[in-house]
Amino acid sequence: MIANQPTVPDTANENSPVARDMLNGASAIAQFLGWTRRRLYYEAGSDRIRATHLPVFRIGSTLSARKSSLLRWIAEQEAAALQGTQS
Repeated sequence: MIANQPTVPDTANENSPVARDMLNGASAIAQFLGWTRRRLYYEAGSDRIRATHLPVFRIGSTLSARKSSLLRWIAEQEAAALQGTQS
């Protein structure tokens, strides 16, 4: 190791917490959500989903998401829907 060189966490290790939380590619995200890839691309590009902040992002040209962020987003959507039915 070179002196004064910052250490970089090993995120390439598939057993790291970050790697286990990541979904890389539209197929992986769609499968996690129970959607088709086509629906994922449609929803990710629609104003309706952008308004509810579907937590996807790109790493290069690859659509990516964290499982924990998607689960939190689903819970938020559920809470908003339940709140709307109780009004």
